[in-house]
Amino acid sequence: MTRLHATPDDAVACPPIAVGLIEGMLDAVWLVDARSLRVVAANMAAARLMAVDAAQLVGCDVLELSATPEDLYFWGDVAAGVSDR
Repeated sequence: MTRLHATPDDAVACPPIAVGLIEGMLDAVWLVDARSLRVVAANMAAARLMAVDAAQLVGCDVLELSATPEDLYFWGDVAAGVSDR
């Protein structure tokens, strides 16, 4: 089993409707708080992908879950407030 460094005490609350929406998706999805870059919700597909329970993903730093340089650049832009708009 993968060991993740979650800090659920610092996690931002996720609206239940958002959790319901992502749970029905077949693809792995996690919702991330843009300020803290921590996962606030994850669906079962994401849990299977990471080989953990979905609850273990909540509070994890998204950079810990990033697999490619593109992911790291994307989340770096999010943290810096960079937008395409």
